[in-house]
Amino acid sequence: QMCIRDRAPRIHTSNDAFDVLEETLQRQGVARFLYLKPGETDPAERTVAPLALTNRHGIWHMLGHDVDVNQQRTFLLSRMVNTPQKLPNRTFEADPADYSEQLEAELIALESQNVAVLHVDADSDARTRLSAIYGPLSAEGELELRFSDVNILADELTEFGDSVRAVSPSALVDALGAR
Repeated sequence: QMCIRDRAPRIHTSNDAFDVLEETLQRQGVARFLYLKPGETDPAERTVAPLALTNRHGIWHMLGHDVDVNQQRTFLLSRMVNTPQKLPNRTFEADPADYSEQLEAELIALESQNVAVLHVDADSDARTRLSAIYGPLSAEGELELRFSDVNILADELTEFGDSVRAVSPSALVDALGAR
C-alpha cells in the first residue's frame, strides 16, 4: 500500500489519471474529469481537489474534496473515463489533516464489511495466483477475501474463467454471471 502525501517521493505508474492527480495534489490544485459510477451508463463531470491517493490491492483510490457538492468523496481512478485536467489558477486549501490515513481507514472499514467466498479449482493458474495475493485456500479449495468494490473484484476474477466460482456474496455471484 502506498500513500501520496505532501513532499512524498514521486511514484511512477502507467495510469495517466494518477500522474495528473498526483501533480494536482502536490500543488493543492483542482482537477476536472468524467466519472462513471457503478450501475450508471453515462459518466458525470466531477470537479475535485485531490486530498490523498493510495493503492490498495492494486487498485488506485483518491480521496478528494468534490467542489460541486462541497463534500469529501472517494474515487476509483479506474472509473475515470478520461484523463483528468488540472484547472488553471484554481487552488484548494484543505484543512490540515492526515488525509492518507483517513483514506486508508475508510478503505479498511469498507473491506471489513465486504467478504467474498470463492471456490477455486485445484491445480489451476487461478489457485496459484490468488493464493499468492490473498493467502492459502482451504482444503476444499475455498478462498475467503475482503474487497472494497464488487465490480472491480468481478472484473479481476473473470480473467480466470471457469476456474473460479463465487460462492458469496450474491452480488458477486450475479456480477460474475453477467460477465
